[in-house]
Amino acid sequence: MIKLSETKRIVAEVLGIDEDILHDDIMLEELEDWDSVNAVRLILNMESELGVRLSVEQVIKARSLHDIQSAASEEAVS
Repeated sequence: MIKLSETKRIVAEVLGIDEDILHDDIMLEELEDWDSVNAVRLILNMESELGVRLSVEQVIKARSLHDIQSAASEEAVS
């Protein structure tokens, strides 16, 4: 299972923001730099750092940090 803290760390790294502003229930649309380019960067970082392959569709459908973490956890089990 992928921890939410790991997802937060990677999202903060991709967006170049302080991890502390990413509260557990934050919606991705609330993040100023969240866009399709950073979504692809997130996919690449999740794979390289956690060994989890997320599809573009999974990330585009995600609305929150929890959605990303849930998708990553499902893929980690597969």
